[in-house]
Amino acid sequence: MGIGKDGYYTSKDILAYEATYNIVYGERGPGKSFDIKRLALTEAYKTGEMRIGLIRRYRDDITTELVTKYFIERDVNLIEMITKKEYTFIDWYRGYLWFARMENNKIIRGTKCGEVFALSIANKRYKSTGHPGIKYIVFEEVLTSDYYLPDEPKKLMQLVSTIARKDSSVK
Repeated sequence: MGIGKDGYYTSKDILAYEATYNIVYGERGPGKSFDIKRLALTEAYKTGEMRIGLIRRYRDDITTELVTKYFIERDVNLIEMITKKEYTFIDWYRGYLWFARMENNKIIRGTKCGEVFALSIANKRYKSTGHPGIKYIVFEEVLTSDYYLPDEPKKLMQLVSTIARKDSSVK
């Protein structure tokens, strides 16, 4: 992943390698997360298909509030930018990510754009299930000073295999 002219990361360089796994480390703030969210959500909006598979380590890390906050950017409303203000946020509902907006204090969901997975329960919950359309799998905060799951790398590889199946275009 290279730093663009504006001082932020872009996914263009890293995706050119066509690697099975792309692991990007760096300080907080230069846009690593932003650019992959922008890429996946733009494709989801344009195609009307799910594109992003968001992995969290624990089931407790998957709540409507936490997932919605993940897609909130400090300086720009990414969802409004991508959808030309048709939608204003990403909502997590029944395991899926949706483009959404508020109308009369009611959430209006549009296109389904992704799915959220808990690595801690992956073998029990997702094994032998289909996840068509997902092209970008994101597992953030891989490095932690807290607790890792037993056999976490193995569980991650198995979950990625479940999501991607034999689709080599999944990144």
